[in-house]
Amino acid sequence: MIHKVYLSLFIVIQVASLFLIALAGKGMDFWEARNSDIHSKFDSDLALHTWDSAIRDISSKVTKWGMGVGASILVLSSIGACIAGRHVSQQSKDIMHNHNANEIRQLVSDGRWKRRHLESLRKEFGEQALFDALFSAFTQEPQVPHREQEPPAKYLLQLRPQSEGDLPTLIRRTLRGWNLSIEELPFYFRDTSGIDRVRDALQTIESEEALDETEKKAIATYRFWLTLDSKAQQDGAAPSDGC
Repeated sequence: MIHKVYLSLFIVIQVASLFLIALAGKGMDFWEARNSDIHSKFDSDLALHTWDSAIRDISSKVTKWGMGVGASILVLSSIGACIAGRHVSQQSKDIMHNHNANEIRQLVSDGRWKRRHLESLRKEFGEQALFDALFSAFTQEPQVPHREQEPPAKYLLQLRPQSEGDLPTLIRRTLRGWNLSIEELPFYFRDTSGIDRVRDALQTIESEEALDETEKKAIATYRFWLTLDSKAQQDGAAPSDGC
């Protein structure tokens, strides 16, 4: 709604600015035509010359002023619309990130949101918002049920939204919330970061942090899925896309 208000205001200002510029141009044409009609009323060439000079000076100043003001408003309104648009967009993103990621995830899990909805979400709020919504299926405790992880996992792999987070941190967040039978999650990291970087991230997590048995099992399962995928590629088979 806010976006529409800004857009409407921007359009009105732009149209008014263009009208002012056009009006200034028409003003010059009017004075030229009016000047021709008045010429016949002068008795001397000197008076006529004085009148012509005054009219040209006035019309020139008015035209330049009108075009200058119109152009200035046009530029300022464009700058203002750009700044306002960025502010509204960033504000919307902040709200999206802070409050609604899991609500969107629930809509996806329930089947009420399909790919077209997620594409609209990406277009409106950006890559990170789409990632947060889908990725939240694998980071919660208690764990989201298997059937509710499947749709977000499918779209995560299909749409491959980018995240600003570093890879070891992202993987670390999933070690307790990921249902280990959902192979799309390791494949998503493989497709967006590369299999070598995923393996390096797993090694980093193991070497830098004390893991419990649940987390160790998740690390081993990451490696299991990635190893199966590597073998499938070596055998010439197409790797599963999880769809």
